[in-house]
Amino acid sequence: MNKAISNTSCLGRVLTIAAFGWVVMVSFGWQLVGGIDLVIDPVWAGLGQALTLALPLALLFFLWRPVRERSMFAAWLLASLYLLLLTPTRLFEPVQSQWVLLTQLLISLLVLGLIIFFGRPKNAPISLTPMLLAAGAAAIIAYPWLWGGALGSLLDTLLALAVGLVVGVNAGLILSRTWLNSLTIDSRGRGWDIFTGGLVIGAMLMIIASGLSFNSGQWRLMLVLPSLGWLAMALSYT
Repeated sequence: MNKAISNTSCLGRVLTIAAFGWVVMVSFGWQLVGGIDLVIDPVWAGLGQALTLALPLALLFFLWRPVRERSMFAAWLLASLYLLLLTPTRLFEPVQSQWVLLTQLLISLLVLGLIIFFGRPKNAPISLTPMLLAAGAAAIIAYPWLWGGALGSLLDTLLALAVGLVVGVNAGLILSRTWLNSLTIDSRGRGWDIFTGGLVIGAMLMIIASGLSFNSGQWRLMLVLPSLGWLAMALSYT
């Protein structure tokens, strides 16, 4: 095994912690000014968040060699690009919930098609658990329409369920192509992999969640979805 590729240096740990902090700070910061306080338009807030995340993550991904950290940067970068595609749905008014959900569904299906088109890496682990967990959790507990107790029309409910399922599948596929794939090359043991993976997955889900829902509902998603990270990692070892 190439130590330059597999081993984590002190600088690598510092970069990972800094990148994680940056992802959290940038995501909540942009959504605060564009989602609650409305200091700027929500569309511009989403674009600002996506670009502020994607540019430094892209640099880290292309310049950093060790596979473990590189896979983290890749997961967060792909989530940022997913957010970038979802951001135009903020152009709809909050009362146009069906159009918001339908557009998010179509965009998510496009992302799913792109992920499938580029194929699964040869050494990627075969694990459906994280994908199914993300899909079920996104559909069952993540959406504000369920938290608020107002399911709306049957069409609203079906659209929200479909969005949750597709988003969950996409998150699982991104995970299998990045972080889980890296564990076949550089694993630090079950405990550390689950702990670190929970943070990686949580940050990835938080980024994606910030582009979902409407009328500031993304805040609930950003707070709830990351909690699934460690559960997803634990189940991936079963």
